[in-house]
Amino acid sequence: MIKIKRDVSLKKHNTFNIDSKADYFTEIKSADELKEAVAFAKTHKLPILIIGRGSNILITKKIFNGLVIRLKNGKTKIIKETKDYVYFKVGTGRNWDDFVDDCVNDGYQGVECLSGIPGTVGAAPVQNIGAYGQEFSDVFVELTAFDLETSKFVILDATACKFGYRNSMFRKKGNTGRYIIFDVTLKLHKSRASRLTYTSLIKHFKNEKVNNPTLKQIRNAVLVIRKQKLEDHKERGNAGSFFKNPIISKEKYERLRSSFPDMPYYSDEKGKVKIPAGWLIEKTGWKGRRYKNVGVSQKHALILINISGKGNAKEILELANKIRHNVIEKFDIDLGMEVRLVK
Repeated sequence: MIKIKRDVSLKKHNTFNIDSKADYFTEIKSADELKEAVAFAKTHKLPILIIGRGSNILITKKIFNGLVIRLKNGKTKIIKETKDYVYFKVGTGRNWDDFVDDCVNDGYQGVECLSGIPGTVGAAPVQNIGAYGQEFSDVFVELTAFDLETSKFVILDATACKFGYRNSMFRKKGNTGRYIIFDVTLKLHKSRASRLTYTSLIKHFKNEKVNNPTLKQIRNAVLVIRKQKLEDHKERGNAGSFFKNPIISKEKYERLRSSFPDMPYYSDEKGKVKIPAGWLIEKTGWKGRRYKNVGVSQKHALILINISGKGNAKEILELANKIRHNVIEKFDIDLGMEVRLVK
């Protein structure tokens, strides 16, 4: 039987370190416990918030008037092997970077560039996490989720999940909050060398004079680069990249480049152009600036930080809106949020 707690602080359960409370709180490790928690919420007509480590959310209310369920099912097992591949079933409560570390140490290729991303496995498919040329969807096979509308577990493949850039069907209108992801099945290569495509990684190994880096060397390089660019949420609360890199048409990019010839870009597989949001924010003068108790990181303009730990969601949203407004004014580009708002 699960243990339901009352009036639980969520400050240690979100990496923004926002001080808010949950009316009800529980932790689950099994499918039966999840069913029991959902049944409790339905009986008491409570909204449900699912969290792992709270690394990609901004809780906007001082009190969440519902049931917060923290997933702690972290079992990992190999369910299938072929000559070239190994298939893992991973509980969504597993720490993502711990899973990546194990894969790299065992010589399985496919997630080494996703090293250092905070959070649990369960958050990975929701926003289709990606970094340094790799995306979660590259290794995804299927997942098991509890459908709150039917009160049944369902299996969803890549087609059903509709993965996109930092997106999936779980973030689409009508699906937000409908599914509780319980485990994922991933397919990794047994012996393939990693194909580096990201400029900073290629440059790193060129400087190190390493032509064919191992998986461990790639993981270590990613961790070093991330540490240089990103903020440690334990020191200054943040949720990583607050905004998505906007994708625009080639025609719009060419128009902008006539005014901003140094504007960086990446070609999109659909013939469009991806612009680094951090560059746009930096060019509007926000990098390193403070707003009330929050601010923009000096390390990377994409990261909004709770500077002293005294900031609140209202201040962070005000700052985000000011940044979006300035970017629209200067570039006619609207920045979409990567961080999920809990209302």
